[in-house]
Amino acid sequence: MVVGVMLLVSNILFAQSSQSPYSALGIGEIIQPYLVTNVSMGGISVGYPNTRHFNLMNPALLGVKESFTTFEAGYTGETRTITQNDLTQRNGSGNLMYLGFAFPIKRGRWMSGFGLVPYSYANYNIITTAIVNGAEDEEAAYNFTGDGGLNRLFWSHGIRVLKNLSIGVKISYLFGNFDNQTVIALNQDYSYNSALVESIRVKDFNIGFGAAYRLSTGETSGLYFGGIYELRTDLKTTVFELLDRQQKGTGITLSSDTIIDNLKTTITLPQKYGLGISFVKGIKWILSADFVVQEWTGYKNYSGESPLLSDSYRASLGFELTPDANSVSSYMSRMIYRTGVYYERTPYVVNNDQIYDFGINFGVSLPVGQASLVNLALNYGQRDGSLTTAISESYIRFSLGLTVNDIWFYRRKID
Repeated sequence: MVVGVMLLVSNILFAQSSQSPYSALGIGEIIQPYLVTNVSMGGISVGYPNTRHFNLMNPALLGVKESFTTFEAGYTGETRTITQNDLTQRNGSGNLMYLGFAFPIKRGRWMSGFGLVPYSYANYNIITTAIVNGAEDEEAAYNFTGDGGLNRLFWSHGIRVLKNLSIGVKISYLFGNFDNQTVIALNQDYSYNSALVESIRVKDFNIGFGAAYRLSTGETSGLYFGGIYELRTDLKTTVFELLDRQQKGTGITLSSDTIIDNLKTTITLPQKYGLGISFVKGIKWILSADFVVQEWTGYKNYSGESPLLSDSYRASLGFELTPDANSVSSYMSRMIYRTGVYYERTPYVVNNDQIYDFGINFGVSLPVGQASLVNLALNYGQRDGSLTTAISESYIRFSLGLTVNDIWFYRRKID
């Protein structure tokens, strides 16, 4: 039943994603599988051993989780400002971040979990002009629009194989669609425009692995090392393309010709890997760092072409502090405070200009009952290139998450 609910809500994961011209490139805007707690620490996750949360990135860290049954849900909203030269556009959005459910199979040894997260989204509206080939006095306006994205439904297992070593596996089902349209309007008094309408349907399985190791450095302190690896995947893809004649001013289709009908092909997603390290001081504080790479130069679209994308990487640094987790007199001392920063080389290259992303994050978790939490995060980020012609984006995101921990499936004994 829970899986059915997740599939139903997947229809709204991308319903209100922010517009970004960069989402027209590749498979769209890539969304990392972070909880609100990860977001508030700059996106650290690969080596972050928080035992009360379901780690969506590294399945091995399920193996160090406390024996709670855990439900996770998150929502985010943002405002985004897009600037190029003297032009400025502002837009906002709100959408579901994730749903997750983790539970013990063998208490203290083997944890499993499944969830639903977005993988990417596309939402863009780009207008440009160009001279028509062979007619220097003829100019055409091109309007590129698109929306859609990919969802990831996954099942994870984390097993503690030795006292300080855990391994994990994550099996994912990626599915979604992209609807794109290019409208060409000539600068003359024609009664119609030409439009190329494209519909892409994508689905297939993906598999990833994880590992985590704890090195004791004191009675209550330790170093945690984490690693992840996701295999390259060829996604089954179905493509439809139409060439429409549209009435000027209204967009009403006057006639339509099929160019591609039910083409069966593939889209290649590249491999992804990362390392993380955390220094943990009891239940007092955690200092974590991550470095994650995805080789987007290996991406291929449904035509088998490799668009100009670069290998991306993201470096994150985060800190978590709990003043006094056992305080009975001060609620604020039991609260968990977080901050973090990140620096990312995105996959996007525009006019030979590499696009980078930088951000700073803050967050807090509010204890509810014995082990549950309400999680809040605030993120300010800036995305830009090194050239003045690049499109600059600044954004502010607010995220809200709920973590419900309880003890299920536990057989009580009577003495």
